[in-house]
Amino acid sequence: MSEYFIQKLNFNENDGKEIAEFLADNFHKEHSFTVNGKSPRLHWGRVSHKINSVLLDGVVFVVRNKNKNIIGSVGLEETDHWWSDENFLGDSWFYVLPEYREITDGEKPSDLLLKTAMNYAKNLNKPIVMGVYNVSSVEKAEKLFYKNGFHKIGGTYYNDLR
Repeated sequence: MSEYFIQKLNFNENDGKEIAEFLADNFHKEHSFTVNGKSPRLHWGRVSHKINSVLLDGVVFVVRNKNKNIIGSVGLEETDHWWSDENFLGDSWFYVLPEYREITDGEKPSDLLLKTAMNYAKNLNKPIVMGVYNVSSVEKAEKLFYKNGFHKIGGTYYNDLR
């Protein structure tokens, strides 16, 4: 039996607050658009709006450790490309705490989360599209995605001209 378990969050004040604090305290601090840069300013109104949107119209899964603390999460929403009427599931976030990324015993929390997201998409009969928006984790994320049958379809490029 795994030391970790998956929970689907609900659209309520407690779940919304818990995932917002987890992402603000961890995900945000680690995500920068530049090498050795800092994360863009956190805007609580936008954080609240996005998390509520995903909880209400999409799905949020968390992985918890044996102490029931959140150690990772994925938020998925149904969307489409501007040129197509075929919907897919896209991630709003996919994050695991750094100290849980290098687990060698048993299933990694990142694998557990990704497989849960993939099963959710499969049950909806939808493709799934995952993005990587952290310059320091591209190689690890690509390895995880390739291992699980994903293929690369492009890239995102950033230039801060300020």
